Amino acid sequence: MNRQKALPALMALAVIASMLGASVAAAGSGSSAAIQQDGACPHDLAHWRQNPGAWPVASLTLGNDVYDRAALLTLFFTAVNGDASIALAQELAAVKLNAALGLDTSAVADAIAAADAALSQHEGWLPFGIGYETEAGQSMLATQDVLSLFNSGSLTPGCEPTPPPPVAPPPAPRPSVSAAVSARSRRASGRTILPSGRLTR
Repeated sequence: MNRQKALPALMALAVIASMLGASVAAAGSGSSAAIQQDGACPHDLAHWRQNPGAWPVASLTLGNDVYDRAALLTLFFTAVNGDASIALAQELAAVKLNAALGLDTSAVADAIAAADAALSQHEGWLPFGIGYETEAGQSMLATQDVLSLFNSGSLTPGCEPTPPPPVAPPPAPRPSVSAAVSARSRRASGRTILPSGRLTR
């Protein structure tokens, strides 16, 4: 191969190496450069809770703290029990997973910032024990409602809101023990009690 033919090949190899180097540098920087897919809809909290294998990242920053996969799973399965900090953090984590997936969260940018600011006011790890009835709790719940609307798809054009889970019907009433014993006694005796209170065979 003469020099004139080898030069273009070497230049092509240099371009490919440069592209590969840029890709590795971007991956190593930890930046999220996900691209919004047309028609993509957000996933709600229940989806992320039940499908950790679909998470696009292995950790999230909530407030001032970084939560890894195990800590996030613990958060997702923690009962709220009237703690506004848990309710807020769960929806915030779901929003950030949607963002990492490439969805446009600009509609709730202010709510995301407010949620992070609210959680940043407390030291240590969740839960923070912020009661619903407190002023801080009321503020957290208002922010959580906005984030929940986004996660359900209500704020994304073309997306149907996620329906609530079906409510199981109440169990059928069971006869009392005394009624069951009385019925067995009547069958055993072969007699029936008439409305007048008299017995008949």
